[in-house]
Amino acid sequence: NSFPGAGVLPPLGWQTAGPAAGGVGLSVEELRRDRAAYNDLVLSKMRPQEYVEDIWKAVAEDQELGAVGPVVPLDDAHRAKVLLCRWLTVREEREKGWRTRCVDHETECGLNPATRVTERTANGSLFVLISAILMFLGAGLNPLCWKRDISKAFRRVPIRASDHDLYWFAWLDAGKVWIAGHRGCPFGAVAAVQNWHRCANLLQIAVLVLGGACVEKYVDDFFGCSRDDVLCCGGFLVTILALSLIHI
Repeated sequence: NSFPGAGVLPPLGWQTAGPAAGGVGLSVEELRRDRAAYNDLVLSKMRPQEYVEDIWKAVAEDQELGAVGPVVPLDDAHRAKVLLCRWLTVREEREKGWRTRCVDHETECGLNPATRVTERTANGSLFVLISAILMFLGAGLNPLCWKRDISKAFRRVPIRASDHDLYWFAWLDAGKVWIAGHRGCPFGAVAAVQNWHRCANLLQIAVLVLGGACVEKYVDDFFGCSRDDVLCCGGFLVTILALSLIHI
């Protein structure tokens, strides 16, 4: 299966914060018609970036995952056939030290304005976990809390083939522009947030219904609790189902 990358996205149906605000935006047909102008705008703003070696590393990791296609130098044929966006580097300090995250500037290139959502996403709350812990304690059971973080969650969600031409990214290295096409949803795209939310809902419902386990989620973090004598807790089910259901 794959997910739409632009246009009017289907309703989410579960864990939503109500209808999304309407807007005129841009049509996908207009975006494809004018992509040469958008590409010229994007390329005019290309600048050398720090940590460019991390960009190449991120591309290699995404290629191994199947989320990115071959890297090629920019030529006139690509400028006319695909939509380009700038790949920006953002530095983050984590527990293990600093890391570089690559983010698509999908608003500048027109992709986000050409994507409309019908419902706003909603994330879970710690109150669910607290309520479950209190329920376990009230029943005289010892709750064991767990948490799972889905690695590269957005990147594991495949973009439908008909939208691949809208998901190309570019970066500058040693005075030369390099480009590649996304196959998995990138950070920075409106569709990535909506499509992952749909996948996460599926995982959560599967754990609730098939496993009868307490589980809540916040974007790509799943958490819950179980009896301390249960071997296959909700976290174990999340891990197994994520590997089975979410892939490129």
